[in-house]
Amino acid sequence: MNAPRRPVKKPAPKMQPVRKAAPEAVVAPFGLGDKVTISEAGKKLAADAAEQKRRLRLENAA
Repeated sequence: MNAPRRPVKKPAPKMQPVRKAAPEAVVAPFGLGDKVTISEAGKKLAADAAEQKRRLRLENAA
């Protein structure tokens, strides 16, 4: 009969440092004088992209 195998010890997973943008980090990506937080800037960029897509679709349909 086979002898019971020794349990294999798994090496501990190496933790990767998590890089997070500070929520109070401020950028002005649109040449705006007023302060825009990164999340607001992202929302604006997403909205602009969606708007552009919609316009293109309308132009292609016409």
